[in-house]
Amino acid sequence: MFDKEYLNNPDYNMALEKFFEPSLYNGNNPYRNGTIDRAYPFSNERLCDMAKLFRNKKRVLTVGSSGDQALNSIYYGAKDVDITIMDADIFTKYYVDYKIATIKNLDFDTFTKFFIDFEKPFIYNVHKKIFQDMDEESQAFWATIFLEGGDTELRQRLLKTNDLFDEQIQSEFYKSERAYKTLQHKLRQGNYSLNYETAEFNEFPQAAEGKYDLIMLSNIYDYVSDSEFKKVVNSLHANNLSPNGKIQLHYIFGCYDSVGVDDTINTVEYLKQRVFDGKKTIKEHRLKENCKTYIMSKSLDIHEM
Repeated sequence: MFDKEYLNNPDYNMALEKFFEPSLYNGNNPYRNGTIDRAYPFSNERLCDMAKLFRNKKRVLTVGSSGDQALNSIYYGAKDVDITIMDADIFTKYYVDYKIATIKNLDFDTFTKFFIDFEKPFIYNVHKKIFQDMDEESQAFWATIFLEGGDTELRQRLLKTNDLFDEQIQSEFYKSERAYKTLQHKLRQGNYSLNYETAEFNEFPQAAEGKYDLIMLSNIYDYVSDSEFKKVVNSLHANNLSPNGKIQLHYIFGCYDSVGVDDTINTVEYLKQRVFDGKKTIKEHRLKENCKTYIMSKSLDIHEM
């Protein structure tokens, strides 16, 4: 049982070290540039309004955390969709694997009860039902958490608790039993490929492999400099976007304009001029509840999502 390759994986060991010895963890990984943080339980992006963006995409590169962008790629995307989750947070893989296994094994009411209503997704009664549907590395990770860490206060230690994200659950399959069953069926069929890459944002171009039909960056622009964002996006656009591919550049939730100005400033023009020197064509898509997302295509000219 203990002669497994993942036991020597520094990311695996770092994730467990962060859980069991948080006082000793100072945010620096002695093995690589990756980090580990609590995951967002759900995305607050209005992914339910972005069906056109996901539809019929064969290869998708997306940020991780909640895993909801990847799940929407499976829900709306083409059969046999190939998805790469790329994130600096090492914990992403284990949380997304846990969530997928949960959806595959629990009915809609039970999932809603534990994940949303009671906010207690990490309890042993759930774990024992889903254990067999995770890969060996995730099985070992969660078995260690439950056997040695117990199941009390796991949510507080593993997931972010910002009320904004708890209240704004915006994927269709979390709100509709019919949609949940559709996603559950697709997950059980297994006609998708899900890969994980641990990488800081500035490492995305080196970690990306081949061409993608869709690259989802969520609101990562909020956390990096203009120069870094410009360098990475230009590289992904030139080298990793398929001829008809699209990049989600940015996302704004509710009434907030995350470039740091109020809504009287045109964010499209801000991104074009400040980040891309006026050389890119960017399209704003207004979603419900005053949310917006910003898309750039390979052709640099977008008329619809």
